[in-house]
Amino acid sequence: MFNKIFNCRLLYFILFAGVVVFSGCKEAKNNSNDIETQILNNPDKIKKNSSEYIIVLKEGSKITDALNSLNAYDIRLIKDLKQDRYLVELKKNPGIERLKNDIIGSEYIKHIQPNFIYTTQ
Repeated sequence: MFNKIFNCRLLYFILFAGVVVFSGCKEAKNNSNDIETQILNNPDKIKKNSSEYIIVLKEGSKITDALNSLNAYDIRLIKDLKQDRYLVELKKNPGIERLKNDIIGSEYIKHIQPNFIYTTQ
């Protein structure tokens, strides 16, 4: 009799503990569409005229070779973001469209995009 009551309570405890543990294991979904929606809905939260860009190098390229194509804009800062990605801050900001045109056909840079900087209010 005691064993039966103990086993029943133990089973309830295990089920309750499982519910508590698994209820806290929800995975947050980070979708690039969500980020784009936030940017479109809150354009005033993004710093205007930011001169920071993220560049992605082609496989086997060196950062020194890639930066030669951006030297005309006076590079202020270079930060390694790992996996062939670098944060580059330019003193002279030509804009993303001009930079994209500059890297067309580049043998070193695969992709360039602005570094979206959010401000808090």
